[in-house]
Amino acid sequence: MTIIIHSTDAFSEINGTRTRIWEGKTEAGTPIHCFIALIGVEKTHDQAGFERELEETQPTACQVAFPLRMVI
Repeated sequence: MTIIIHSTDAFSEINGTRTRIWEGKTEAGTPIHCFIALIGVEKTHDQAGFERELEETQPTACQVAFPLRMVI
């Protein structure tokens, strides 16, 4: 499966771990939400550039899709 995701400004706690909420879609166009706790960049690539891009977030619609009472 291939997915395309973008970072949002929202965070959630999943099983005691703080996760950033990402939104996106599959190749077939199915909307998805990802709860990502860790993400890394290979040492041979520009880590500073990645960190700058990660700060460029978008507001999320996830709070509508997943009410907080449903998040563990």
